Amino acid sequence: MDQHPRASTGPPVIRFLTLGAATLVTTGLVYALTPEAKDLTSLWTFLFHLVPFVLAVETVAALRPEWIQRGRLREITMLAVFLGFMIFLVPHLFGEFSTGDGDRFYRWMMITAPYVIIALTAALRLGGAAAASARRFGYAALILMVSGLEDLFYLLVNSEPIPERWTWAEHMIVRLGGHVPSNEEAYVFIAVHIALAVVVLTLPWRRTRRNQAGPVGDDEPSSAVLSPVG
Repeated sequence: MDQHPRASTGPPVIRFLTLGAATLVTTGLVYALTPEAKDLTSLWTFLFHLVPFVLAVETVAALRPEWIQRGRLREITMLAVFLGFMIFLVPHLFGEFSTGDGDRFYRWMMITAPYVIIALTAALRLGGAAAASARRFGYAALILMVSGLEDLFYLLVNSEPIPERWTWAEHMIVRLGGHVPSNEEAYVFIAVHIALAVVVLTLPWRRTRRNQAGPVGDDEPSSAVLSPVG
């Protein structure tokens, strides 16, 4: 009797395709309904922008590395991911930069940063990382992306004075109920997000077996439950 049954290609494939389709649809909706960076005017709009990202992380986590083990499919897949950056995002970024449209350039940067995170998450997953590991990285990176670190390091790298109030940081303001953070409040905001990212990345959770017949992996949620270590 085969002690290592072949991985199912039924429901996992359907879940992967469904999540992928939902990612594409919601990405299109976000771009169509909020085409400008200045449209980030409320907490609901902010959360709406995060929906495609969450779905994309779940899509990558649902991907089974064994599906593309044949030949050079892994390399081809990652080259396709790179080409998405090189022949789609980069031309748009250069185009908006050359026209001097700062709002449109920032809009494309808001698309590029999540794309890079998803690409790195995909590289982890295709390299053999468990679904839970891919999720931990993806969501930790998302938290850092919206933490305000970019705003702080823009000022530091370009040797600009740090203002008393962060009036330009809309992603902070909408999550603070319309309150414009002071310099000290912005630092606390960033520190809290860094702490959250560390928690997401390092929280010691493990899979425990309901069925003692064999080991349970991160890719088998139906036969495992999460429980704290220790």
